[in-house]
Amino acid sequence: MKEKKSGNKRFLKISIVLYIVIIAIIVVYTVSWFITNRRVEVGTNEEISINVGAKLEILQLDKEDANWSTSIKINTADDLSYSDITGNGLKFYFPTYLDGNDQPNTNDVESYKEVKDGDTNLITIRLKVRTADNIDLYLSNASYVMPEDEETKDALFSGGQFANDYIAGASRVAFIEVVDGEEVLKNVWIPNDEYELTYPEKDMATFTKTGTREESYTYQTVNGNAVETITYTADDFANGLVTVGSKNLAFNVASDEENATIPPMINSGAPILSFTDSNAVQEKELIIRMWFEGTDREADKAFNGGRVKYNVSFVGIIKDNASTADVERLNTLQYRNGQLYFGAETEAGTGFLYSLNGIDWSEYNKTNLTTSNVGTVGEYVYVKTKETSSVKSSEVVKIPTNLT
Repeated sequence: MKEKKSGNKRFLKISIVLYIVIIAIIVVYTVSWFITNRRVEVGTNEEISINVGAKLEILQLDKEDANWSTSIKINTADDLSYSDITGNGLKFYFPTYLDGNDQPNTNDVESYKEVKDGDTNLITIRLKVRTADNIDLYLSNASYVMPEDEETKDALFSGGQFANDYIAGASRVAFIEVVDGEEVLKNVWIPNDEYELTYPEKDMATFTKTGTREESYTYQTVNGNAVETITYTADDFANGLVTVGSKNLAFNVASDEENATIPPMINSGAPILSFTDSNAVQEKELIIRMWFEGTDREADKAFNGGRVKYNVSFVGIIKDNASTADVERLNTLQYRNGQLYFGAETEAGTGFLYSLNGIDWSEYNKTNLTTSNVGTVGEYVYVKTKETSSVKSSEVVKIPTNLT
């Protein structure tokens, strides 16, 4: 394990072990960036496995003579360089300069190099998925991004207390549908929200994998002559554009035994792909992009040399939409003095979920939503109907709290 310095740049080495499986069935601020410039292997002498189960087939678009199949193997014998960059899944930048505090110069647009597919700083996989069924494709709860080795204690500045493989905490994965040649961002996945790196002392880091979530998640982009830091909002989380963590935090089923099942998807807010015609074979193009996000708390030089493994799984779901009556009723909700009302008078009962941040959801029960936990006037409560084993949740309704 080495750390090389050239000016203010720090060159780090990260190795990636990557497995992708598709299964079809039914403010804490960034501690520091790291900059890398090296050749590393993605799964040495191994393969990236992409598999589909019943009702789906897959095609690898960036491979000559590829055929539709239920299983694809992508050879990773060639070295791939993989460094921390910043982006939203569609556009990426690599800051070529860090100051003495390991931060990029956001006043210098020229120091931000745009990263594109085929660049050595980004993993891009292009697929086509086809089916003849009316089915929604979601990120499965079998998915993870995790250290290859949690036991070897070799992180810099850690006093031998934790593994540098916890660089997995800075990983992000984007899912993009290609529609008429245009890329449409469907989801950004931030898998390890409980990983927490801190520096209680200078050059002495501590780490826990059961820590607190970052206060905000950001990325940087170049807009004209300025570098902007964009913060994901509660709207982004609530509507399923951004998924935080690897647990389903928005799924509540009915109390009967038949529906009391563990949900197969992480984020039920919005599908990654939707196939809507069961009378014809449908094909959709899907791009998966993977990177280390430099604005994340764990994008830190302490994790020099870490190894990460991925398992990105999808699940196909066939369910009915929420009833029109339920959706219309939900749109009449108002918040007043710690409670929800349908219209002007009728006090709301149970049967739907609420969230204050778009990430954590709870079932509304008339008493757990109060003026104290809602916050100040001008904030919002997000609500939607409960999802069951046979019916999807409704779209999210955003209710202002400034009604008295």
